[in-house]
Amino acid sequence: MAEYQYTGVKMKQQPEGPELFLTKVPAVELLRWADVPRKKAEFQAGYQRQLRTSRTENIKNFIETSPNNLIPGALLVSVNEDYIEYKEKSKGVHEIEIKSKEDMSTDDLIENTYLSFYKRLNEEEKKFANGELDVDIEELEEGSPLPSSYLAELTRELKQAHEDFDGLDDDRKEVVKDYIEDISKPGRILDGQHRVFGAKDVADFDVTFPVVLMPGLSDSEQVFHFFIVNNKAKPLKPVELRSTISTSLTDKEINELYKRLDEAGVRAEEAKLTYRMNRNPNSPFQGLIDFGLDEDQSFIPENVANKLVLDFVKLSSRFSPLYEGVDEWENDSEFNYRISMFFAFWRAVKEKYPNAWRMGVENGEGQLFYKVSMLKLQEKILESLKPMNDLEKSNTGVPVLGDKQTLTKLVGIVLDQLNERFWVDEWQMSVNDHSEFREFLKDQMQKAMDGSDIGRLKLFRETS
Repeated sequence: MAEYQYTGVKMKQQPEGPELFLTKVPAVELLRWADVPRKKAEFQAGYQRQLRTSRTENIKNFIETSPNNLIPGALLVSVNEDYIEYKEKSKGVHEIEIKSKEDMSTDDLIENTYLSFYKRLNEEEKKFANGELDVDIEELEEGSPLPSSYLAELTRELKQAHEDFDGLDDDRKEVVKDYIEDISKPGRILDGQHRVFGAKDVADFDVTFPVVLMPGLSDSEQVFHFFIVNNKAKPLKPVELRSTISTSLTDKEINELYKRLDEAGVRAEEAKLTYRMNRNPNSPFQGLIDFGLDEDQSFIPENVANKLVLDFVKLSSRFSPLYEGVDEWENDSEFNYRISMFFAFWRAVKEKYPNAWRMGVENGEGQLFYKVSMLKLQEKILESLKPMNDLEKSNTGVPVLGDKQTLTKLVGIVLDQLNERFWVDEWQMSVNDHSEFREFLKDQMQKAMDGSDIGRLKLFRETS
């Protein structure tokens, strides 16, 4: 293993808080033993933002413009406690040694990585990672989360790669190698990635940064402090918060951090909804949600999916008759029942509009999948279900959202009034998400449902 030596000042911010070390490290050297836990399309178990080359180039140019141009802010780096040693040299000053796994084989790196993930899992997730818990999709309760977190699925894949790396195709081998070489470094840059990657490209001299080292910070603590530090400097986009919680923490870690995340303004159960839309085999949106990762081929923006599912699982009071008296809905704090109804609702849409759905998926876009289309279609169907709900409840005593088969049947009846041509024939007006167009689209849907010829609707007429 390579070894790196530094001198640093040891401190604590709070009497019972973790130990910190203040030191300095050249940017190029830091990247030899530390990397950024960044999400990728193939492996989403990271929490950093995507690296923006425009920002790194600006930082490089700023540094090179004048020797007086400084970037004094400290980088925040977590270090695996198994790879850092320190001893006091004088009062408060310590000699620090960091070891890096630069000489380890690919097989050993894969094994170490999957074992580090494995120990974070709960018992059910461990069974899944070991292949002892097979998921029978037919028997899986409709809205239940898969019996594994994303990390459990990733652990299972890395374990299989360790056991039979040669069995992977060449492209997957490269993806796995690239991932484990990054994730296996003992240091993780929590704050300052653009400064580091910009400074490393300065050719004429080494750029040295002040660094705060935080030994032994757990993965969940890293995620939490990444939220806090970054949300203060430049607020994280909601999609970044939601996708991080969904893919970078185990269910156990999310539960342990729930209260602190809630205090920080992040609802953990709500944060996992779009992840469940994208991963659950019962979801008609499986594989379609775009989390903004490089090389991700999905096309429904995560923020649109989040708005759509939240509008359904947190129905406004005007739709309360649809679920009134349904205990499963009203007591569903984890949204298992509610998201099962959401899946059933949209599967009914998919079944009624197979061509529009297929064209949208194949082309990566489509009139049915516009944000305004999905939100207004969902709203229009729910409004149409209200009078039908009264009849259903008088006949069976159960409201629409109390029975999945009833919901599916009634959504189908509503959509029988809105011909698929509405979503397939080309619209002749530019689409936007302004309130005027939202109401216009909803009005056009209503007119089509009332029997107007679709071709004569203003939405479909060419304008000069």
